[in-house]
Amino acid sequence: MADLEVNWAAIDSAIEKGFKDTVYQYAQEVTKVISQPRFWAGFPDSRDIVDLGQLRASQVVEFSSPTEATVSYTADYALFVHNGTTRVTAGGKVLRISPRPFLRIAAEEMDITKKMAENVKYRIKKIR
Repeated sequence: MADLEVNWAAIDSAIEKGFKDTVYQYAQEVTKVISQPRFWAGFPDSRDIVDLGQLRASQVVEFSSPTEATVSYTADYALFVHNGTTRVTAGGKVLRISPRPFLRIAAEEMDITKKMAENVKYRIKKIR
C-alpha cells in the first residue's frame, strides 16, 4: 500500500492566498460599481456615484488575519451614500437621499463564494 503525504502547510497557504486574491478582486468590483452608471432607486436617471472621486479614492483594504479582511471607505460621507440619509434644509423641508449600497451590490454581482472557490482551486493547482 502506498503512503499518502499531504502538504498541509502548502494547502493552508493556497487557501490564504486564494482568500487574499478574492478580497482584492472584491475591492476592484466595488470600485467598478461606484464608477459605472446605473439606475439607483430614488434617482431619476442612470448615474455613477462619483462626484469628485473622493469616495472611490478613500477605499482601504485591511487584513486582520490570513483569513479575515475589511474593505472600507474613509470618506466622511461614505456611510450616508451607502445607507442613505435624511436631512432638513434651511427652509425646513426634509430631504431623503436614497441609499446606494455599493458594497452589497458588488458582492452580489461578483458571487464571492464562487470566486473564492475558483481562486483557491487555482492556488492549489500551483502546489508542487
